[in-house]
Amino acid sequence: LHPRTWGGGFGIALALTGRVDAFVDYDVDVWDVAPAAVIAPEARGRFSALDGSERLDDKTILVGNEFIHERLLEVFPPGGAAE
Repeated sequence: LHPRTWGGGFGIALALTGRVDAFVDYDVDVWDVAPAAVIAPEARGRFSALDGSERLDDKTILVGNEFIHERLLEVFPPGGAAE
C-alpha cells in the first residue's frame, strides 16, 4: 500500500481500466464515488463501500474487478483498522 497523491477519480479509473487490481479509500465524498457506480458495471468491475453496500454516501470505497471484489471486502475492514 502506498499513500496516494491524486483524487479519487484517478484511482477509480486505474482500477476500472485494469492498471491496478483495486482502489480502496477510507475518506471519500459522494462526488468522488458517484462515477464509479455508473462506470464499474460497464467495465466489468465492482463498486461498493467497504461494508459491501452500494451506498454513495458512505465515506469508504472499494473498486476492483468482478473476480476479486468479494475477497477484498474480507481483507479491508469497514472501520479502517484490522479487526
